[in-house]
Amino acid sequence: MSETTKEPTFPKKMVSLNIAIALGIICVLLIALIAYFTVTGISATNSYNNLQNQNKQLQAWLDGNETVLNQTQTWLIGNDTLLGQIQNNNTDLQSILNLNESTVLLNNYTIDGAPYSEGWNYSLNYAGYLFVSAVSTIGGTIELSYTFQSLNYSSQMSFNTGNGTAIFPVLPSSPVSLVAFYNGAIPAVSDISIPMLTTINATYYY
Repeated sequence: MSETTKEPTFPKKMVSLNIAIALGIICVLLIALIAYFTVTGISATNSYNNLQNQNKQLQAWLDGNETVLNQTQTWLIGNDTLLGQIQNNNTDLQSILNLNESTVLLNNYTIDGAPYSEGWNYSLNYAGYLFVSAVSTIGGTIELSYTFQSLNYSSQMSFNTGNGTAIFPVLPSSPVSLVAFYNGAIPAVSDISIPMLTTINATYYY
C-alpha cells in the first residue's frame, strides 16, 4: 500500500500580506522617484533660468562696455590730435624761448617829405628785442617807448645822413610805440637840392 505525499499549503492570508507589503514598498519607491525627478526638474529649470538671466546681464555688460570702448577710442583719437597740438605748441614755445621767432613790423617803409615825423603802435606778446635800421638823406631819430607793469621804458636811436641801426629790448606790452622824425631844421620844400627821404626797417625777434 503506497503512501501519497501532500505539498505543504500556506495560508492565503500570509500570501496576501506579503503582496501588500511588496506593493507598498514599490509605491514608496515610485513616490520617492517621482519626488526626486520633480525636484530635479525644478532645479534644472531654475538653473536654466539663472543661466539665461546671467547671459542677459553679461550681454548688457558687453553692450555697455562696447559703448565705453567706442567712446574711449574716440577720446584717444581726439587726445592724439590734442597731443600733437601740444607738442607743436611746445616746439613753438621752445623756439620763442630761444628768440628764434621773428615778425617784420616795417619793411622798407619810406618817409618822403612832409609830414616830418611818423609813428606806429604795436602789441607785442613776448619779451624779445626790436632791430631797427634806417637810411636817410638828412638824418633823424627813432624812438621806442612802452610801459610794462610799473616800468616806463623809452630809448632813442639817432643817425646822421647815411644809415644807422639799433637794438631795443622789449617786454610784453601794448602799445609799444615806435616814432621816427627828422633832426634839426627842416629844409624848405622848394629846396630840391636836399631830398627828404628816409627808409626804415623794423623786425621784432621773440
